[in-house]
Amino acid sequence: AGGFIIRKMVKRAMGLKRDSDDGIRGLSFDERNIDCRAIRTKIKHFVNVEMKLNKAQEERILEESIKLFQMNNTLISTIHDSPTLKQICDKWIKRWLIFCAIVLGVLLAIYFR
Repeated sequence: AGGFIIRKMVKRAMGLKRDSDDGIRGLSFDERNIDCRAIRTKIKHFVNVEMKLNKAQEERILEESIKLFQMNNTLISTIHDSPTLKQICDKWIKRWLIFCAIVLGVLLAIYFR
């Protein structure tokens, strides 16, 4: 479920083209005609119905999922200190400032007409 978000972040961080999967094909299932929704449904059915877990096993899985979530957050937080993210933010801020300056200029031109 998070593959789309991760793919988008990797594209942005690496400066890859938005309309291409070059450099991120390992995160993309589109070319392989894989129905991700069907896979998720099958996995959920298998875990919820066919595995027949006892309460102790369910608790261990839940504990592990919390650890996994924390590890993923730690991994994602490392991008905040990367030079690439700083470049992306600087570029975005410059574009935003230029846009605001243009809007302000237009508004002032209309007001002082």
